Amino acid sequence: MAVFGVWFFIKVRRLRFAFVSGAPLTVTLGNSKMNLFGYAESELPTEEVTPSSLAEVTLCASPTELRAIAEFLTYCASEMERMGDVYDHIHLSDQLRQFRESPHFVVCRE
Repeated sequence: MAVFGVWFFIKVRRLRFAFVSGAPLTVTLGNSKMNLFGYAESELPTEEVTPSSLAEVTLCASPTELRAIAEFLTYCASEMERMGDVYDHIHLSDQLRQFRESPHFVVCRE
């Protein structure tokens, strides 16, 4: 099976967001940092594709899509807290069917 699109795995640790009107978003991570992993679009069989560490992720999306992704991330954070150590990962496309044809977006526990 070939892998199509780019897969983003976001390993999340405790994040606090501070929104100040007219100011840039401030993210406090404490002593840890968020890790980003992804897969390049490839014709290789799935078992031969390995994730790469990413320095940056760019989301090209509409305001509506970004709001849906923000709600998804909030849902993931709630599930992570609710499930504790049992939480592993959640796929955006499993929660929001409008993203089924989009590159995979997955939120993993650290």
